[in-house]
Amino acid sequence: MKALLAKAAVLKAVPKDWVIAALIGLLIGVGGWMALGKVGLTGGGGDASDVKFTGAELDRARRDTYHAASALGDYLGYGPNGRGWRKYLSFDDLQLALSRTDPATETDEQVLSHVLNQLSQEYPGLERREFASVRTTLSTYLKMRRLADPPDTEQIAAGERNRLR
Repeated sequence: MKALLAKAAVLKAVPKDWVIAALIGLLIGVGGWMALGKVGLTGGGGDASDVKFTGAELDRARRDTYHAASALGDYLGYGPNGRGWRKYLSFDDLQLALSRTDPATETDEQVLSHVLNQLSQEYPGLERREFASVRTTLSTYLKMRRLADPPDTEQIAAGERNRLR
């Protein structure tokens, strides 16, 4: 119990942004301190230009966002109100963009950015956890995509050749 209280006391001294970054890191499947280290918050000396996420980390963030969006879809349902939210959020396009496991297209990037923008408005209801979960995971995923290692073009070409056979 003393150890837990000591850890809680340490967290009080840590800036809120660092704690949030660590929690997001845990959500996306990388250790919280590793996530902080990747963005240079633990004194690792790196800056944003040094940050590179692996394909596995990026895929985990995509899946987390997909699952958050699926939970939101279940919450919204298909009644008149749910259909209105689905239209406002371009929900079908969001699900399609998140379901792709191959390297995303520029169109996917535009769809994801549009949905994040819509989720970031100050409309009543968007503060609910179902919307907030998608907003948080989608924001993290988009940031990680922009900082990801470039895809292995040879591997992509081999995948396309196999798909076309």
